[in-house]
Amino acid sequence: MFPTSSVTLQRPLLKGRQKVAALWFPNDWFDEAECARRVLAHWRTGGTVLRFAQGVLLRYVAPEDQLCEALGGWPLACVGHALCTAPLSGAEAAAMPAADVWLVLGAQVTALNFADATSLDPSAWLAVDGLVLHDTFDCRLTLAPATELAPMVSRDLREVLEGRVPAASKEQQEFVRELKNRRESSEPRPSVAGVARRGSTHSAIPWLKGLAVFAAIAALMAMASQADASLGTLWMLGLIAACLLLLKMWGGSWATSAVAAKPVAPSPPPLPSSAPPAPARPGPALPERRQAKAKPQAWRRWLARLAITSQVSRLLGRRQAAYVRKMMALFESGQLDEALRHAIPLGGDLNALGQAFGVPNARDDLSLSHQPGASLGIQLGEDLDAHLRRLYRSTFEKLDREGRVDEACFVLAELLKSHMEALDYLEKKQRYRQAAELALAWDSAPDVIVRLHCLAGNWQHAVAVARRDNAFANAVLQLEKRWPDAAARLREEWARSLAVRGDWLGAVEVIWPLVPLRALAVDWLVNAESAGGRLGARALVKRAVLLPETWVDCADRLEALRDDPQCVGERAAVAEALLALKDRSPRAQQFARIVLPGVLADQRGPDARLTRTDLQSLVALAASPLLRSDLPATALPARSSQELRQNRRPLTVQVPEAGGLALLDAVALDDGRHLIALGEPGAAIVDARGKIVARFVVPTEHIVIAKGRQVALAVAQRDRVSRVSRLDLVQRRSTDLGLAELAHVNSEFDGIAWTVGQGTRLRVLDTQSSLQDVLWQVADLPGQVRGLSVNDSVEQIVIEGDGGALELWRYALPLRRLMARGEALPDPLAHDCLRLLNPSGGVIDIASQRDDQGGMSVSCRLQTRTFLVASGLMVDEPSVTMTAEVRDGWLFVSLRGKERTRFLIVSLGDGQMHASFDWPTASQPRMRIACGHCTVFDTQGRLWSLDTMTSVMREFSIF
Repeated sequence: MFPTSSVTLQRPLLKGRQKVAALWFPNDWFDEAECARRVLAHWRTGGTVLRFAQGVLLRYVAPEDQLCEALGGWPLACVGHALCTAPLSGAEAAAMPAADVWLVLGAQVTALNFADATSLDPSAWLAVDGLVLHDTFDCRLTLAPATELAPMVSRDLREVLEGRVPAASKEQQEFVRELKNRRESSEPRPSVAGVARRGSTHSAIPWLKGLAVFAAIAALMAMASQADASLGTLWMLGLIAACLLLLKMWGGSWATSAVAAKPVAPSPPPLPSSAPPAPARPGPALPERRQAKAKPQAWRRWLARLAITSQVSRLLGRRQAAYVRKMMALFESGQLDEALRHAIPLGGDLNALGQAFGVPNARDDLSLSHQPGASLGIQLGEDLDAHLRRLYRSTFEKLDREGRVDEACFVLAELLKSHMEALDYLEKKQRYRQAAELALAWDSAPDVIVRLHCLAGNWQHAVAVARRDNAFANAVLQLEKRWPDAAARLREEWARSLAVRGDWLGAVEVIWPLVPLRALAVDWLVNAESAGGRLGARALVKRAVLLPETWVDCADRLEALRDDPQCVGERAAVAEALLALKDRSPRAQQFARIVLPGVLADQRGPDARLTRTDLQSLVALAASPLLRSDLPATALPARSSQELRQNRRPLTVQVPEAGGLALLDAVALDDGRHLIALGEPGAAIVDARGKIVARFVVPTEHIVIAKGRQVALAVAQRDRVSRVSRLDLVQRRSTDLGLAELAHVNSEFDGIAWTVGQGTRLRVLDTQSSLQDVLWQVADLPGQVRGLSVNDSVEQIVIEGDGGALELWRYALPLRRLMARGEALPDPLAHDCLRLLNPSGGVIDIASQRDDQGGMSVSCRLQTRTFLVASGLMVDEPSVTMTAEVRDGWLFVSLRGKERTRFLIVSLGDGQMHASFDWPTASQPRMRIACGHCTVFDTQGRLWSLDTMTSVMREFSIF
């Protein structure tokens, strides 16, 4: 039995922030398992655990400042030499019985002594002796092949139109086959990554033919210059005949090369893996991004000038004019089938290779080219060009009246080169499937491709394109008026895609117009609100607006947020959400009145988050005369923190004390929280004080964070492959995505699409449920991928070709259009310098060398500008190893010596150094920049974080 004192206390519990010295877990509240879990959750190094008959006591080495309402047990504070669950006055403390612990229950005191307790060892609760060990998975097994969500288009228009266009004759097919074989060695190579190639190197045959032509011309001209005038004329005619013969043998006719000889369809780009390429699924597919515009061939310009000066142009003009007259006669006589086979395409001058010197040949069929390949041109003149356009337009109208949809589409797309009009025409005729396939093959606007595939019922490909190119919004707008059912389904897919990315509130906003699916939206709101922090605060406002019947509960929760001193970020998030509302309803005013006092108090402190303009808008929204009367006469307090680039003095950094966990990676989340990688023990979320608040039991050595910071990928190396898991940071769930070979990966992703590189492959993976789905790929790069960098607008890869030469390839995002390929990289700044990809474009060279005083000097070359980063560093270190990282316009340099590691943070805009600090090298520190935050962490549990947008620093130790 334990003595119970008759002392009556006024305040039986500790409230608010107190110096907590111990926690009490009563037996009638918690069973043994729950008690053990709570003790471990609140454990501190050096603590002791005592079991009494009535419960368990966790005693700290020293009192800690904690919020009593947030603890999982009864808090006890030191009162003299005893521990008590209530704040005691002097008179109350004097009346208490002699004991080590005073427990207050029902205003009565129970006294306990340490001598009556049994000491417990919490490590026994963590024993793994009873766990069953299983054989590990053999990662050397063959990896599953990747699956392309939308394989490449390989069918031509005749197949798309289901054979309605008549086939070519056997003689024509034989002629075209022979012409195509001739052109394969001389056809200009499309300058785009991922196009199906005929070989790994350029064929030398066209160049040898060119040299032969040049040598023949030079020899003939030399002989002509030595002969008399009449003989020179004969030599010139022979020269012209030889040139025309060689050109005919070499290049073929311009019309056939432009239309009949269809370019090879590009193959989609693949993933970094030595696994066999994925078998393509049947059906239409995502095409490679647009080719670079073909440039006119220089030798054709030279021969054109030669033809004009030698009067040969008249001869060529007469032959070409005869062909045009014949073609026009076919149209005028009503022989449309034959006329279309001979028709000259217009509007293709942007891809013209130059002047054609031959006479056009009739095309073998009326199939459309899937890519706007390079072609030869003929100078028709403005009048003739306009006449042919009118002739083609009238032919189209006639074919349309006769119901010959296929031929009419051919005239629009192939002769008038009006692809978008051809797609509209097919859509008007409800030829949705054909229009969708052609839109994909012609690489039309993403929203057009998505809309047509939705109308064709091909939802898999529609969603794949929409995810790849972020085309949901425009496609939904195009569908809503005329096809509401399709728009509703696409809107649902859009919302689910946002939810997978971790944008819960965006998903709710998108799906809310669909009344039957509002229950799903409510579930997403609950998920977001349960996450707490800034996301939970914004979800609270969203719930109050969308679900008025929950207003009372929302107001109660908002009042709790207002009164909690730790919820500075949440109050600011509520204020920002209120200011972002389009409808300033009375409920929004009530919310503003509730939260405004807390926000004003926060603005007076060091954690002010709102600008003066936002604060004034919040006061106006509240529209409370009483609050206005209490406001100061002076200006409202504004956010004092500023962007790191605006700080002119280098930051003073304090290295935290050593902790107990080895950190392999760390990224900043919202509200001062961080996601840390612990290796085989998994990953964890820690709060602003370094306390672990959530665990993910999946191996984690590297973290790939989503831009919204609500989803992440956990990567762990397994011999030659990597194991990847998907982490839902809101619902605190993990999903195993499988294994893949990953040599180069982007350290950030959008929540679904993740860019990776391996060997000669570059892929964008869909990480929703596995690593086997590919959104976009380049399967046959002309060399090994040696570097990868991706930001919101540019994707860059460095390729090592034959002989070790490096090339820089750049794609414009989000549509992944090829901006440049094969860019020659400048010579390094120094022999042993670091070369980094600049996410904004190009490369950055970082060089370090010893100065005359024995210190280290660090220099940087950015494009054409070279500047000194720092000098006189690491004087007492005999050898230094330099590493660096570039992100968001910042350069982060680490100089690792034997005793200490120096970190430098430099703005690339002005070359100014904003931070320089040392870290003990023995703890193996690392630096990482992600989502605007720089973090430094080590294997001894230290973590330092800097928000580059606000200059707010945090440092703590993790146990």
